[in-house]
Amino acid sequence: MSASGTFTAYLVEPAFEAALEAELGSAPGRSPRWPAVLTRPRGHDGPEDPMFARQVLPEAQLIKAPAPEALVEQVLEASLARVQGAVAGPFVFTPDASRYRALAAAVGPCTQRLKAGLKAAGHKGLPPNPQALRAAFRQGRQVLQVALVGHTSALVSCSVPRACVGGGFDISPWPAGLAPVAQDRQAPSRAYKKLEETFAWLGRAPRAHETVVDLGGAPGGWAWTALKRGAQVTAIDRAPLSPPAAGHPALVQVQGDAFAFSPPAPVDWLLCDVICEPARSLALITRWAREGWCRHLVVTVKFKGATGNHLAVSPIVSVLTTAGFRVARVKHLHNNQNEVEVFASREGDQHG
Repeated sequence: MSASGTFTAYLVEPAFEAALEAELGSAPGRSPRWPAVLTRPRGHDGPEDPMFARQVLPEAQLIKAPAPEALVEQVLEASLARVQGAVAGPFVFTPDASRYRALAAAVGPCTQRLKAGLKAAGHKGLPPNPQALRAAFRQGRQVLQVALVGHTSALVSCSVPRACVGGGFDISPWPAGLAPVAQDRQAPSRAYKKLEETFAWLGRAPRAHETVVDLGGAPGGWAWTALKRGAQVTAIDRAPLSPPAAGHPALVQVQGDAFAFSPPAPVDWLLCDVICEPARSLALITRWAREGWCRHLVVTVKFKGATGNHLAVSPIVSVLTTAGFRVARVKHLHNNQNEVEVFASREGDQHG
């Protein structure tokens, strides 16, 4: 078996590798990189939560086999050398479905072989559902991840998740960091997908009778996502919303400027997916946070061009924590385009 020393591997949406590289900064001796994967030598302290990384493989090891049929056995050998007791996983995946389409058929057989091998060696697997995984994270269980990056090569990581300062953990509780999003054929736009994905990362969503302000709500994808959960929604936009949000009995639509709106009383949720310059979105977040107008928020910050000033968003986490938010994160998620989601909560982190 050919195996490398350990390093940290980050999964990133294709075409955003350069953005993640800029975020992580220079790292002499950088390890090899594959499509949708960026690696960095070990040695940086503390948990990291890069906005452009949807999954992290701490202490990853590159396994190279002489032939495809030998890869899974060498991955099992490497895994058994690192697993201690009960383990979350194994999670076997490719870093990106489109870039690694030729490897998709190997995921299932590799998963089954690893499960059988771990069981035979006396290592108990934990249920793969997110609730069980979050409990395992809190208990300090190892997470076994295997990223197939070639027909004869894979990245193997077996590490205890570390809590991040802004909430959550350095390892996300879904294979490859892909939170599942259910199809909603009633939604008036596809924008609901990134909001549902963000709710999964935040670990909470609007509930029945909670109050929601949706700034720039048209055509209504985000408003509908809250309405279908039983929330009371006030949508502010110059344009009208579309069905099924429009005409919903729990919706109040205010025609006007989303940036000039101030709620008459604090609300449970602020949602905002307005197309504008990043500075305006960040100023809006700052205003709502400092005024104490909401308990939870999800705001999209959109960029212009591939070289948008992504790093200008990072300081908003400090603004939110200073304003009393116990969870404050910024993430470029699978359903995002050239944009990131800022999400925060004044309540405890439901991931931990």
